Amino acid sequence: MTSFRKLWLLAIVAVAVLALGLTACNDDDAEADADTDARLQRVEVLAAMNKLDASEFHAIDDDFQVASEIPEFTSSTIKNALLVSSSTEWPEELAELAETLNTTMEDFIAAMEADDLQASKGLATDTHDAYHDLEHDAWPWIGGEEHAEEDGHDNEAEGSPEATEDDDTEKSPEATDDDAEESPEATEDDEGEEESPEATQ
Repeated sequence: MTSFRKLWLLAIVAVAVLALGLTACNDDDAEADADTDARLQRVEVLAAMNKLDASEFHAIDDDFQVASEIPEFTSSTIKNALLVSSSTEWPEELAELAETLNTTMEDFIAAMEADDLQASKGLATDTHDAYHDLEHDAWPWIGGEEHAEEDGHDNEAEGSPEATEDDDTEKSPEATDDDAEESPEATEDDEGEEESPEATQ
């Protein structure tokens, strides 16, 4: 094999090794980027939920049910909540619930601007309910899968292994010995307790 051919083969091998190394680096970079994006989205959803929670949908609903006119500043509160929710990049798991909340808030704002108290009362409740539906799934998602699993099993946990062992433990050997049949001496004493000849006479 000529020196030129050897050098050519070595060059090919070097290029192949370099390509594999770059591919591995790209895979690592892609994985790191995906992890960063997931963390950022989690932070974004956390911020959105805190803002929505501060809107106090429950109190707004209560106020509307006893109101004789549209409560002041409610429209601006709902508009701000809508801006927050519609600007958030919700994950796929929460997107439909968020869209339902957004649509309900849009209808609620329209009813208030039309000064339609009766429609606003119903939409205040609908907005409140839509937020709770989103909240129910959003907080476990923010906490991650492990958090969600813990929430799902906290109230379903069985007794601890120690408690189970205590319940199922058989009597100790000492206790078993205590329950054993009477000793030969005791048996003989019991069997020998017949009436004496004098008592019989």
